[in-house]
Amino acid sequence: MNKNMSKVDFLNKISAGQDTEWLKEAMWRRENAAWLKKSMDIANDVLDELHRQKTSKSDFARAMGVSPQRVTTLLSGREKMNLETISKMEEALHITLVRTGAKAEESVSEKHRHAVSFMLPLVHYATESLKSADNIFVNSKRGKVELNCI
Repeated sequence: MNKNMSKVDFLNKISAGQDTEWLKEAMWRRENAAWLKKSMDIANDVLDELHRQKTSKSDFARAMGVSPQRVTTLLSGREKMNLETISKMEEALHITLVRTGAKAEESVSEKHRHAVSFMLPLVHYATESLKSADNIFVNSKRGKVELNCI
């Protein structure tokens, strides 16, 4: 690739004559990133729960009242899921995937309480703990943020 050529120009040059919609697909992913992330999170949570419960996708589809193909589409992480679909998933697995209202404000489970300390190193900042394990201070480029661990 020549230094004066942009990445887009380079990709267009090497794909010339081919039927490709990579730019359209990339723009779609960018425009829909927020709900795609949530869809992928829900799909991953369901897949984790299916594994934990040792339930097949076919049995899950039957419990939801949909086809196995529909389950595959839903679990791809690229599907817009409405509340009815999410509720069917929750009922089929006897779990809660989305918390709303007062339930959203309930205390976090023990599993999630400790997850914070494991997720912190994944972001670019330094942590500094005071004498008490109840407070963690995070120094980020945007300033100092205090996280109170439960």
